[in-house]
Amino acid sequence: MSGKASVDQLARRFGVQPETIEGWRVDALEGMREAMRRGTGRSEREAELERENKLLRETVTEGAIAQALLKRALEDERKGRPTPPARSSR
Repeated sequence: MSGKASVDQLARRFGVQPETIEGWRVDALEGMREAMRRGTGRSEREAELERENKLLRETVTEGAIAQALLKRALEDERKGRPTPPARSSR
């Protein structure tokens, strides 16, 4: 990319066809362009995985809270304590 070696020289050095070197160059330039466009250092896939991870964490947390509340209600019922009335969802 710096122009210090020709495509043919690089192909010989790495034992590949000159077309392979050109393909690597195109891929590298596209990768740099994409990184400059994003500016965040994260790929779209990474952002998608982070969103999914957040949703899964929230779901697990809600499930754990529900489980704890049900366990508490069952323990109270076994001990003969009345359970508090449910709140209205309005």
